[in-house]
Amino acid sequence: MKIGIKISDINLSLNGNSDEIILPGKVSSRSKLFESLGFDFVTSHETTSNPFLPLSIASESTSKLDLLSSIALAFVRSPMDLAYIAWDLQKMSHGRLYMGLGSQVRGHVVRRFSSEWHPPIKRMKELISCINHIWQCWQNGKELNFNGEYYKINLMPPFFNPGPINFDFPKICLAAVNTKMASLSGDISDGVILHGFSTKKYIQKVLLPEIIKGEKYNNLKNDFMITTGGFLIVSNDDKKIQKEIEQKRSQIAFYASTKSYRKVMEIHNWEGIADKLYRMSVDGKWDQMPKLITDNMLEEFLVVSNVRELKKNIKRKYNYANYMSLPLDLVYEIGLEETKVLLNNIKGN
Repeated sequence: MKIGIKISDINLSLNGNSDEIILPGKVSSRSKLFESLGFDFVTSHETTSNPFLPLSIASESTSKLDLLSSIALAFVRSPMDLAYIAWDLQKMSHGRLYMGLGSQVRGHVVRRFSSEWHPPIKRMKELISCINHIWQCWQNGKELNFNGEYYKINLMPPFFNPGPINFDFPKICLAAVNTKMASLSGDISDGVILHGFSTKKYIQKVLLPEIIKGEKYNNLKNDFMITTGGFLIVSNDDKKIQKEIEQKRSQIAFYASTKSYRKVMEIHNWEGIADKLYRMSVDGKWDQMPKLITDNMLEEFLVVSNVRELKKNIKRKYNYANYMSLPLDLVYEIGLEETKVLLNNIKGN
């Protein structure tokens, strides 16, 4: 299993720890540090910032780390924009980019980014096809003439053509919550990024059967990226663990109130709770919603562990995955040398 960590949380609270050696504030320094500790990849998220900027810095600051956008929003960018970004990062990193793309829900696409909304499965398939078409033009001189339902691109003057690269095409991974996107990921992408609002039962019974039927999955097999779903809490501090559990209880209640995630609730026969949470969210009763998430429900979504037992708990809960990210603040808590020891232990070195 490859182990990663986030580099996009530049403003991570130090919680009173002023030791800048542990996690320098600059992406370049942090990336070098994570590589030296033995991490296999770094991730950058699209929440409060652009996901590609930290990866561009890390691409020139490191030589071995895989670089994963986890995730970048697909439908708020054109295929040409994504093609250029990925091409540049693939060149800068010498072939280490995994461009993780997600569809996001309609409200964010339309109201936060002022972009158009179309059915996501068909559009995502066309988007990836279009990006690959553009890359074929740049790499092999293929005529650029893509004429799809959502994207039509047929202009590439030599002045705007970046030309070929000496590496494979950037890898594309898809974020999947439901079966249709899971099926699409297995068919046309290099990996799947599973959502935090997932349980092992849901992943193994619902999503994985769809993924492993895909043509691309069967071509790649063990090289097909599958990230861990659910939430991971790791600490040797019981008070910190309990605080994080309650934070996740609130987060899970929020997700469970959203109809897009209902299938996860259904496989555990929690439809009634999902309905109640939805009504409470409509009524604005956000502070009362976490009370409906029981400890038994939390056990399905969470891996809670101290450092010593982490490897055992990972094997128990994440045996379907080959990529996993550790919490960023764990490095603060246990320090650099212990982080090295932990990574070696998890990877069996």
